Amino acid sequence: MRRLEPILTAAAFRRLGEAMYGPQWQTPMARAIGVTDRTVRYMAAGERGIHEGTVAALVPAILDRVAFMSATADRLRRTLEEE
Repeated sequence: MRRLEPILTAAAFRRLGEAMYGPQWQTPMARAIGVTDRTVRYMAAGERGIHEGTVAALVPAILDRVAFMSATADRLRRTLEEE
C-alpha cells in the first residue's frame, strides 16, 4: 500500500544531512545516495518529495557514517587512555 504522508520530511532530511556531514552537507549527501546535489537541494527545500528509493539509499549511508563516527570515537578514547 502506498503511503499518503512522506516517510521523511524536508526538515528532517536537512537535519539528518547536517548531522551526518555538517553545514556543507548537500554534496556529500548527494554522493552517498547517488543523486545530484541539485536533487538534494530540491528535496531539502521541499520542492521534491523524498521517495522510498531515496530513503532506502539513506539507510546504508547513515549506517556507514555511524560506523565511521563510532570507530573514530573509539580510536580517540584509546589514545586518551594511553596518555
